[in-house]
Amino acid sequence: MKIFCVLLAAVLSCGPAYAGRKPDVIPSPRRIIYGTGEFYLNKNTVILYRPTGDGKIGLSVGALKRRIRERTGIDIFAEAVQEVDLVYNCILVMTGTEEELPAGLSGKYGGKIKDLGSGGYFLNVDNNIIICGSDDAGAFYGVQTLLQLIGRDETGWSFRCMTVIDEPEFTYRAQHFDPARQFRDMDVLRKYIRIMSAYKMNVMHLHFTDDQSWTLGSSNYDLTVPGRFYTKDDLKRLVWYAGNHFITIVPEIDVPGHSRALCRHHPEVCCSGGTNILCAGREETYSFLDDIFREFMPYFPGEYFHIGADEVARKTWGRCPDCLARMKAEGFTDVTELYFYFVNRVNELVKQHGKRTIIWWEHLPGTAEKLDSGIILEKWHNGREDTVPAAAEKGFRFIEAPYHPLYLSHTDKPVEDIFKKKYYAVLREYPGSVEGISSCSWGDRDEWGEDEVLLPRILAVAEKAWANPWKFTHRFRKRYDKHSKLLQER
Repeated sequence: MKIFCVLLAAVLSCGPAYAGRKPDVIPSPRRIIYGTGEFYLNKNTVILYRPTGDGKIGLSVGALKRRIRERTGIDIFAEAVQEVDLVYNCILVMTGTEEELPAGLSGKYGGKIKDLGSGGYFLNVDNNIIICGSDDAGAFYGVQTLLQLIGRDETGWSFRCMTVIDEPEFTYRAQHFDPARQFRDMDVLRKYIRIMSAYKMNVMHLHFTDDQSWTLGSSNYDLTVPGRFYTKDDLKRLVWYAGNHFITIVPEIDVPGHSRALCRHHPEVCCSGGTNILCAGREETYSFLDDIFREFMPYFPGEYFHIGADEVARKTWGRCPDCLARMKAEGFTDVTELYFYFVNRVNELVKQHGKRTIIWWEHLPGTAEKLDSGIILEKWHNGREDTVPAAAEKGFRFIEAPYHPLYLSHTDKPVEDIFKKKYYAVLREYPGSVEGISSCSWGDRDEWGEDEVLLPRILAVAEKAWANPWKFTHRFRKRYDKHSKLLQER
């Protein structure tokens, strides 16, 4: 490791820093210092990496080796090593060291590489290339940045000399899909996993259930229709593939509303006279959900579980004998209190599996007082900002997903709006309460093809979720246009 210390201490040795053209990287790195010269790839270049316990750093190295071969035709040799003995013309990939960041570069990032936030990384291009992540995800993101830096001149394929220190603004950087309304086969989901991971997004939120269909193939309940559901093996493969790209699958089972498909198959858990809402009064409803959660939770190892909870026809509960009996027993005077009761009970079921509940926030009066503050509120409504302060001050966490501009399937407004401060009420006033940002693609809007909807605007979402800019600058427009073209060619 002494060699690594020397290299870090001399990180600027490739030349003096100067204010040159920034590289065309999306999302923008936090800190770049440019050197002079290039690191040229050739058949003698080697990749060295120090394995981690779960082997995931090997996945990053494999992706680096594969992408370089596809882009340049150069097949680089890669080797796992325990002790680092750097040689000239080497790419080193590693994680979480005790090494100090170079003088003048640490700043707010702390003194050591491992102290960067999760997903943070240090990248130095000189006579060798060093990628050091604060964790395995950071090493992966450092690789993604390096892959975007590759260029070619008359001498060959190369990387410009520079030093990068980078980490994400938010831990939750998501794209939502709606297979309940517009079923996507596994190949489509895998395609978007590859695209998302290349731009450092780390959550794929899948809306598995709605009025139109239930797409989780249950072994215990009749819920699905032929050809429009995912088997348990599908889920295993999808979660495994996503994990290899450092993406978490967040499943959504939307209750108590948006449940017409469920009520068609199992009216015993739905309100009398109701065709699309679960009964909040019957114990059978909570037993059913407990069974479903026990069946499917093990397939999703991530920390989040989404239960929907939006657009609930609460007036139906006011006509349901079982719901009215529950309200009387609990001393509730209106159906909104019953709504909070339902969400809190389902949240307790989710917590039993060690997960954090997310809901689509309806901004109902009393949210801060009545809901468990451990529930994450996904803010999708534009406006309704008067309810934000009480919830934020109570300690709720938020996901910003404003209908405009982040419902990508519902708007043809300018992509520049994705950066505008006026649409992010929580982020603007309570930035420390924001878990992350999510854009959404809904299947009830099919006037555009999905690629046309998401690509290239997902690039701007990735930029916002990682770096949190407030302006769509001319410089970002150039990068956006360049990567838009690259996505069309993939």
